[in-house]
Amino acid sequence: MRATLLLPLLATLLLSACSNGPVNQPSDRISQAPPSAQVYRSFTIKPVRTKGHRVDLEERFNSATQRALEAKGYVLQDNGADMQVIYALGTQAQEGIELRPVMGSNGAIYTQTEMTNDETAVLALRILDSRDQRVLFQAQISRQFTNPQFTQQAFDQGVAKLLEEFPPAKP
Repeated sequence: MRATLLLPLLATLLLSACSNGPVNQPSDRISQAPPSAQVYRSFTIKPVRTKGHRVDLEERFNSATQRALEAKGYVLQDNGADMQVIYALGTQAQEGIELRPVMGSNGAIYTQTEMTNDETAVLALRILDSRDQRVLFQAQISRQFTNPQFTQQAFDQGVAKLLEEFPPAKP
């Protein structure tokens, strides 16, 4: 898989951590395969360690993904799972500009310009049919944020929101 495709996946997890608005923003690219007669009951999770991937965030993302899919009735299975969840997740440093009003000593209001050190979170996620590698769900998300909170709760909320429309397991 190409790194440029996987990097945006990273943003999903981080977008939750960013708390800069809803998961599905106009720049997000999320798609899902049409309903299938195929029955899926199990999944496996595997990070794709491409350039920029944050290994330090894997455990929290894996846990959040596991919780979200188990809530839909799927079972985590190391070998022989029906679905594969693959992802890349990372951040990129980015300079930003902040403008703020400042009152001068003479009572006039001026605009002060400051450079900021922001980060962009990038997430690329795919859920594949393990048999034929057909894409069942994919998301590419990128968000700019300041003061990220990489708590497990933030990951759980972000991934649950991202997979909200993913169908539950069939009995």
